Order: sequence, then C-alpha cells, then structure tokens
Amino acid sequence: MFSWNNLQIIIDDHLDILLTRLAKEDFLEGFIAPRIKEYYINILSFFLFFSILYLSLDTFFKNIWKNKYYLKLNNYKRKDWNSRVVAFIHACIISPLCIFLIYNYGFPWNKTEKEYDPKEIDLYYKTICISIGYFMWDIIYSVGDYKKGGIGFVVHGVCAFLIYICTFKHYVLGHYAIIYLNYEISTIFLHIYWISDKIGLTGTIFQLVDSLLLLVTFFSVRIAFGSITILKLLCKFI
Repeated sequence: MFSWNNLQIIIDDHLDILLTRLAKEDFLEGFIAPRIKEYYINILSFFLFFSILYLSLDTFFKNIWKNKYYLKLNNYKRKDWNSRVVAFIHACIISPLCIFLIYNYGFPWNKTEKEYDPKEIDLYYKTICISIGYFMWDIIYSVGDYKKGGIGFVVHGVCAFLIYICTFKHYVLGHYAIIYLNYEISTIFLHIYWISDKIGLTGTIFQLVDSLLLLVTFFSVRIAFGSITILKLLCKFI
C-alpha cells in the first residue's frame, strides 16, 4: 500500500546509493560525454538561432506596435518582454517534437537498451540540442540581467544546460530528457497568460481559457507525470 513514509524510504535508499557511487568514482567523469562532439553544430546553430531571434525582436515589435504598448516600455522591460517571447518560441518548438517522439517511440521504462535503434537515438539528441542551444542563450541573457532578474535565473540556466549535456552519457538518459523537456508544454500557456496581461486582455475569456490550460498542463505534466518519471529514472539508474 502506498504511503508517503514508504516513498521517503525509497528516495533515501536511492540517495544513499548515489552518494556511495559518487564517493567511489571520479565526479568529473559524469560530465564527460564524447558523443556530444557529433552534435556541436546542432547546438551552436540553435544557440545562434535564439540569439538572433532575441536581437531581432526589438525592431520587430517597434514596427508592428508603433506608438503602442511596446514603445512605452523602458529598456529593461523591453528586454524582459523579448526574452519571454524567445522562451515561448522555444517551448512551441520543443513540445510538439517531444510529443511526436513519445508517441512514436514510447516511454523509456517500457524499453530495454537493445530495443533502441540509431535513428531513434539521433532524433532524441537532435531534439535535446535545441534546448541546449536555448539554455546557452538563456545563461548569457540571465548573466547580463542578473542585477534585476536575480541570480536564480542564472542558476536555473546553468543547471538545465549541464543536465542536458549529461544526457549524452547514455542514450537512455536522452530518452528520459525528452520526457522532461515535455514540461515546456505548460510554459507555452504561462507566457500567453503573461502577454495577455500586457496587451489589455486581462480578465477576458481568452485569458481564462489559457489559465485553465496552464493549470491542467502544469499539474498533469510537471507534478503528476513528472513525479512518476523521476521515480522511474531513480529505479532504473540507481
């Protein structure tokens, strides 16, 4: 029978095993992933894509919203607006790809290592490269903005970047990464909600529907399904 005490015991046991391994092994070996060399071009390409996108948004919004909301913002708020649009576009790109891969190849806990084929693995890593490129841009933006945005965004970007780099250690981790990147579904609705506030759609039916979708996706994908995925990952690798 499930209980929170049993769950805590399971987590504690797995953490003890993990700490024991770290004590015996070279910690830096966990970050060495030779396979990533095959995808440097992909990562750099998407880093440049998100960087150019961010830099071009200011001119774009000035042209489409002449004498309207965007031009009334100060420089910091314009940067914040543009960074959120970049995050929104990243989520719109990555989420459908992850759904497609999950639909076609299933969940990692339902497969053995021998069932993976090279094409499937390559698709996982090419998808992950999109987000690694995005987080590279995000780190640079957050470092430049840390005085107002806070150090938390820098830490988030660095951690996400390192975690997805480490998935190149083993292709099954790459499969799990696709599951976690699917969290970005709720990010889509989060930024739509935020933008709705800024363009005068606060309290409208549109924003209400979006807020409901945000709540549903956040709870179902990040909290409920996310918790299951974490436990599956711990049980498989620890």
